[in-house]
Formats: sequence, structure tokens, C-alpha cells
Amino acid sequence: MTKPEFIQYLELQEGVFSILKFHRFEKDIVKYFDDKSYPRVYETGVVSITGKAKWVELIFKSTQDFYLHFKLSEENEEYSLDIYYKPEKRNELMFFTSKILKPFIEKNINIDNSQIEN
Repeated sequence: MTKPEFIQYLELQEGVFSILKFHRFEKDIVKYFDDKSYPRVYETGVVSITGKAKWVELIFKSTQDFYLHFKLSEENEEYSLDIYYKPEKRNELMFFTSKILKPFIEKNINIDNSQIEN
């Protein structure tokens, strides 16, 4: 598994991050984080021949210092999500996923947070 350059750079400064992985979010999840003013700290895009930009990789930073790495799948136009976090913030992460991500999780992959083991 290759980590984004931004995360690799952070790890040189702050030590290794743990990862929680999610798959198959529709594109509206990125709009949600943009609308809620989560800062984008990293992005990679491509521009089509029509001049339209498409963001294929984005990293948002939460107020809890979680790094939410969204990566766009080329074949089905859905995002996967890797959340990078420090192990000592695991309880905060579980709260974050249950409150912020739960509507998207239920909508897109039909699971609930009770399936995330403590």
C-alpha cells in the first residue's frame, strides 16, 4: 500500500499514522466536506481536453487532526476513503465515524458502525 506523499511527509515529522479504510462513497461526500469548511491540505487533479478539472485525490484535515484521504476510482467514479490518525485518538475516531460518516456509510455500503470492532 502506497501512502500519499503528504502523509509520508507528515510521518517524517510526527511518526507513523494508523489507517481506517472505507470503500465506495459517492462523489457527494467530497462536497459535504467542502461545504463544512474542512480544509483541503492536499489534492491531485487532472484536466480533460474540454478544460474541466477533476480531483482524483484529496486530503482534508479534521479538527481532531484526522487526515481524510479520498481517492477517485477511474472505473466507477466513486471515492474510497482512508482516514489517517494517531492511535491515541482512536476513541475520537470512532465517534467521528459514527456521527459524521454514518449517513454516507449507510447510504453507500449498507453497513453500520456496530460492524467496526473496538
